[in-house]
Amino acid sequence: MDTRRPRVPLFLSRGDANLAAHGSQPDTKRPHSHMQTHTRLIRTAVISAAAITTAWLATSCSGPRARDFKTGSAPVDPLLYFTGRTQSWGLVENRFGKVLDQFSTEMRGEMRGTALRLVQDFSYTSGKKQHREWDIRPVGGHRYEGTANDTIGTARGEVRGNAFEWNYALAIPVGKGSTRVDFTQIMLLQEDGVLLNRVRFSKLGVRLGDVSEFFIKPDAPPSSPARRLKAAASRISAH
Repeated sequence: MDTRRPRVPLFLSRGDANLAAHGSQPDTKRPHSHMQTHTRLIRTAVISAAAITTAWLATSCSGPRARDFKTGSAPVDPLLYFTGRTQSWGLVENRFGKVLDQFSTEMRGEMRGTALRLVQDFSYTSGKKQHREWDIRPVGGHRYEGTANDTIGTARGEVRGNAFEWNYALAIPVGKGSTRVDFTQIMLLQEDGVLLNRVRFSKLGVRLGDVSEFFIKPDAPPSSPARRLKAAASRISAH
């Protein structure tokens, strides 16, 4: 015979808990103001939690947008910039700011009609390799669309001044399958030819982490700031 007492509901008063534990029913003639108070407290807590969660979800993936940089002094043309050879270095952080990995990329772009074919090869310090091929085309009004070998649906972007915003979703391998992760990139062209890149990635509207990266054109003149920055990055990578 199981002699253990039955589990007691969480929000019963001490008196009702004793009655429930011994198999009796509470006296229905007793006032239940304490239960009503508990009910009100629970309802208030649930409503407050829902409001906080809604506000957090609404802001958790907020970040810079292209419209925030429309007054930039160096206008960016993403098709022109990524034509030819491009290199980059960056790091991946989780939403708490912990660095998860570092990487470098080698890219080569080629115009095919009005569209850009951009091939990217990623090398991570963890040893992982990644390959992506983009087809990016203008659709008018400073807007662009594109697809890649691992995107879900169509990527969409727009240019505002020196900022290029690029939004897309990737199928990220997980176990034997994959999961959808959404990305928002903001690329900012600097006057020395360096392109700064900030990426926020999320799932179901919840921010997962960020990527910080910078691009350079390695075939720029040797004395250019971009080439000096490349040399500095190479020295850092060597350590």
